[in-house]
Amino acid sequence: MSQPELVLAGMPLGNSDDVTLRFLSLARSADVVVCESRRTAQTLLKRHGIARPDADFLILDEHSSEADVQDLFGQISAMRQILLVSDAGMPVFCDPGSNMLVKAEQRGWRITVLPGTSALTLATVRAGINGAFFFAGFPPRETAERRRFFQGLGKRAETVVFYETPYRTAKTLEEMKQALPGSEKVFVGIDLSGENERVFRFRLAEAERVAKQIPKGAPVIILDRTREERNA
Repeated sequence: MSQPELVLAGMPLGNSDDVTLRFLSLARSADVVVCESRRTAQTLLKRHGIARPDADFLILDEHSSEADVQDLFGQISAMRQILLVSDAGMPVFCDPGSNMLVKAEQRGWRITVLPGTSALTLATVRAGINGAFFFAGFPPRETAERRRFFQGLGKRAETVVFYETPYRTAKTLEEMKQALPGSEKVFVGIDLSGENERVFRFRLAEAERVAKQIPKGAPVIILDRTREERNA
């Protein structure tokens, strides 16, 4: 018997029609869908005419322990094809799935990655970033660590991109203002590719004013250190 295939596939960010034909084909044929949220995955598939029962969805999220992952492999090891998705964007990258990928490789499984959308690429393209940049992930949660995080960004010369949770955007901009020069150019993209997409460009000195205009939504924040002058 051939080894199982683990397929890592991107999910839409803001528009549920941003899926590929290949994704839809695999969503129909895979033996099981491993996902962060059954409701999110099931709703997307139903929108595209794919009805699968609850039993076809297994959960792997940020709360899954090592024991949970082991149990998951116990359920899927005899299957032929496993589809792994996150709630939005690509799995593994700043999302659950890396532990499952590593264990699948260790078992000699075939690994396939379907090209999909990513908030990182959407934001850098929308911001006009055409060159090297540093991706900083998510800022820490603890206050002192966050301060060091933002101070560290000031020591870098290249453009910096990072994610943040929707409810921390205003706080993050204030922390950046305290740690970095007011002349820094900032790009904030909210709910990129969605109906409520908003984009803001400003100097960090204006952070307090701009923060009042930014709606709650998933942000990508960029310290734009490209040489081209942009209108604030």
